[in-house]
Amino acid sequence: MASLKNMFRKAFRKTPVSLNKSRKYELGTQIIAEPASGDIDNDGSPEVIIGTKDGRVIAYTESGEKKWEYKASGTSDEVEEMFLEAGAENSIDSKPYLYDINKDGKLEVLVGTQAGVVYALDSKGKKIWSYKAGDAVKGSVNAFDADNDGKEEIVFGSSDGNIYVLDLKGKAKKKISVGSGVESTPDKLGELLIVGTSKGEILAYNAEGEKAWSYQTKNKITAEPSILKTRSGEEKIVVGSTDNNLYCLNKDGTLHWVFETGGAIYSKAEITDINKDKEQEIIFGSCDNNLYVLDEEGKRLWSYETDFWIIGKPLVMDINNDGKKEIIIGSYDNNIYVLAGEGVYSVEYIPGLSGITAQEGNYSDISTQTPGEVIGKNLWLIRVEDIVIGCCQAGKNILAETKNGTVIWLQHSQ
Repeated sequence: MASLKNMFRKAFRKTPVSLNKSRKYELGTQIIAEPASGDIDNDGSPEVIIGTKDGRVIAYTESGEKKWEYKASGTSDEVEEMFLEAGAENSIDSKPYLYDINKDGKLEVLVGTQAGVVYALDSKGKKIWSYKAGDAVKGSVNAFDADNDGKEEIVFGSSDGNIYVLDLKGKAKKKISVGSGVESTPDKLGELLIVGTSKGEILAYNAEGEKAWSYQTKNKITAEPSILKTRSGEEKIVVGSTDNNLYCLNKDGTLHWVFETGGAIYSKAEITDINKDKEQEIIFGSCDNNLYVLDEEGKRLWSYETDFWIIGKPLVMDINNDGKKEIIIGSYDNNIYVLAGEGVYSVEYIPGLSGITAQEGNYSDISTQTPGEVIGKNLWLIRVEDIVIGCCQAGKNILAETKNGTVIWLQHSQ
């Protein structure tokens, strides 16, 4: 019977995708933040930047050779330390941000810590400047023209209830009080600064730092807002909440649509044209164990169920250069999934075989869904040693991190 199942798997398999582990490091500390990737030294090859719970920032080449390491040394005050795990005061809890702050053609690395310190490091891992906020910086740093003066600023939120706006040399320009802790990463839509708060508000501020509008969700927001550009040219704000909902707001803060899942949404949605229909799709994970793909009006195109939470942002890329995008997700079930971006019609269901094929969410190429429905198609699965925190693309490779501090390089082979 097993050989029959394998025969049908081969019959329905599309362009092959296979990822193999090529390198692995044990960092000796936990990883909370997703990795970042970019050509920081302008040598034509991307680097991977990792932040760790013990406050290290580590740069690797795309093939996995270590280039440099920086150790954060900012300290919390005695009151803050009472609430922090021993040794975690410099923990880097969010994805490093890469940006050319001094316009030399090379990317600097910006990270925030539990101690509330934001560091700017050069392409060789040397500190350029640091800035101390009033409390932890748990969201990523961002850079955009926050005050519409024609110059980019460094923008980030803090658990002290403020949004900080710095110039590119790390000097404070503005502090916006939002009335609640901020673990979300601020973004910009038009002339508005958009951010989510621990009270569950989605807030918009104008160039003067005045509140333009607010929208109240039912629970804390840690996800960074995404900007959706619709087929008609309108721009919308898409952000998930730990109240289990993904919200799409108009530019004036009114609700356009809401999509309910069965679990909290912690990370930014990826927005891209996944199926070449000239319309943006919205791709995100939920703590109901599902990856969702929605159209621009919030209609579910397809979903794929894993065996545990999906916390990190999906990675979308064409792994095997066949002209079709794949979706890579890590799950708390210790697996990395590679899914076909377009999904697949359930005509692959063969009557009489349901007893020997796995249900959606398992690892078979055959599904038992209602004929005509589009479902997620799992192309490849990699089992790792622990919870998967996040993945990023590094040239032709994919890097994956696990919570226990394992960093894994994955290579595609046909």
